[in-house]
Amino acid sequence: MNILSLPCLGVSCATPIPDRSGLSAAPPAPDAPAPDAQLSRPRPPSSHPETPMTPDPHAALMTEGDRLARQLTQTLHVTTHDPARLTLLGRSLALNLTRAFQQTLEHVTRHAGHPVHTQLTCDAHGHATLHLTRAGQPLGDLPAADLLRDLLWPRGTLHPAIREHLQDALSGSEHHATRALVAALRHPSVLKGMEAKIRAVLSA
Repeated sequence: MNILSLPCLGVSCATPIPDRSGLSAAPPAPDAPAPDAQLSRPRPPSSHPETPMTPDPHAALMTEGDRLARQLTQTLHVTTHDPARLTLLGRSLALNLTRAFQQTLEHVTRHAGHPVHTQLTCDAHGHATLHLTRAGQPLGDLPAADLLRDLLWPRGTLHPAIREHLQDALSGSEHHATRALVAALRHPSVLKGMEAKIRAVLSA
């Protein structure tokens, strides 16, 4: 099966990047988690501060997105007007790439007759991690940071075309920025990296 042709790699749930005037996220797709529209809103403090809080996988993934945004400042040309949009760009990359990998891996393995289930969770250090299981048996954990690195920086560098798309996403309207983000997510370099990661799971 040609993994690259799978419809779930179309990134239909791509998070729109708000324009500079409003910085308000568009409503998520029906299958997208509701917290996506609250990226800039801090969580209220716990009413029981003495009780340790359970790590939030979605928040941990957004932290990975913030880390991506910081990495991109070393590659993209960022002006004083860009930090907020760059943060949302990093978070959208983290969310969409992780979700696309989960959906595609489950789709491919299900059709191969050996379905693998993926669950976004946190490791012992609170870092976002994908927990992989087959027939209820653990296959291993894939740190989101490693997944994002291998998809965007497969050889230690960001592909020039992806860099151009992400730079383009920092300007223009929300619609323009969203199209640039989707173009980056659909770039062959990203899709080949995803195929390699999925084949590694299939051969495990």
